[in-house]
Amino acid sequence: MKLDKKTMHSIEFLIIFAVTVVVIGIRIESVWSGILKILQLLMPFLLGAALAFAINVMMSSLERHIFMNKYTKENKFLQKIKRPVSLVLAIFIWIAILVLIVSFLIPQLGEATGKLIHNIQVEIPLLETYLEEDLLKDNPQMWKKIQPFFEMQPDWDQVMNTAVNFLKSGYSEMMSQTVNAVTSIAGMVINTITETVIGLVFACYLLMSKEKYSRQAKKLIRAFLPEAAVRRILEISSLCYTTFSRFITGQCVEACILGSIFFIVLSIGGFPYALLISVVIGFTALIPVFGAFIGCVIGVFLILTESPLQALIFVVVFLVIQQIEGNLIYPRVVGGSIGLPGIWTLAAVTIGGSLFGIIGMLVFIPLTSVVYHLLRQEIDRRLKRKQKKENIDRRTDGHIKKAAVPNQNSPRRRSERTDHFEKNSQNTSDAK
Repeated sequence: MKLDKKTMHSIEFLIIFAVTVVVIGIRIESVWSGILKILQLLMPFLLGAALAFAINVMMSSLERHIFMNKYTKENKFLQKIKRPVSLVLAIFIWIAILVLIVSFLIPQLGEATGKLIHNIQVEIPLLETYLEEDLLKDNPQMWKKIQPFFEMQPDWDQVMNTAVNFLKSGYSEMMSQTVNAVTSIAGMVINTITETVIGLVFACYLLMSKEKYSRQAKKLIRAFLPEAAVRRILEISSLCYTTFSRFITGQCVEACILGSIFFIVLSIGGFPYALLISVVIGFTALIPVFGAFIGCVIGVFLILTESPLQALIFVVVFLVIQQIEGNLIYPRVVGGSIGLPGIWTLAAVTIGGSLFGIIGMLVFIPLTSVVYHLLRQEIDRRLKRKQKKENIDRRTDGHIKKAAVPNQNSPRRRSERTDHFEKNSQNTSDAK
């Protein structure tokens, strides 16, 4: 083998790659710990990039519909303020949606919890009477076994003595644990708020000058990479942006459709908390595949405070609507927008959820769609190249076979046919 410069570079790359793989395999725990630390350091900026992407979808829509229509497109003043105004409006809309959902959900959950506790306290004596006088009337032995559970009453004197003794002996330990827990929770809250604020500021910087940063990134990769690699990177970046934006839009549309369906059905059926349950299911449906089931659990809990029978009927209604949504609505609204088959979606949700939780579910579906699209492109390219090669080989074989067959119209063949004809004519004359 000729060891030219290109071959030597390839050998060096293979050696470095092999050594890297071996080192990572030996120290996999240390490498993974280092990756997690780096991600933790970059978390505010990663969060900012995610916020920027989510805000940009709405901001671009606002710019296009408010500041780029035929009435405002020629106004220079509006064109100057379109970016900051659209950014502020987009952030305000997202925050307003979250605040409305939380402020609407928490009081209703508190009220439902109080009703459930009150209903349990009221229904226990009724259940005791029903079991004693009706269901177990002919089976007194069974009732004697069950009756102690209904007669259990707390001994308040013993409870007070236990509480006093605990406060005397464990006050200092309890205070120490409480202070540590409060300090830990406060630290987590402050850290989360700090990361969110930094991420939001970073997102605003990115969105205010996104065209400028895009040009700088293109200049950077063009300066260090060949043009073919630059085109490929830009193509993949455009595919990622299109896929992620379509996924976010599709998820929001699908959540609105699902919430509307539940509101109509629950209102017609006379279920309690119809609007609240519809909002909760629509909001949790933003989590792919499994999100709506979280809303179902909350809905069952809310309806259970009013009527256990309606709670059971609600479960049946939910399963029916979920089947319709999963087989008809979701594949056309979300699956069609990102072009990902159902089996790939399930795999993406499972792997992403096991690695990074809910965030992993949201990210892995469009990411898997990008990988699926690139893999399909590569397969199609290879098949076309293989088909083209087979066609060329087939034409080449045809030309070779054609060249092997003598041409009937060539001068030599015409001369041979003429001599043969004359010879046959002479033989005929001699015979006569």
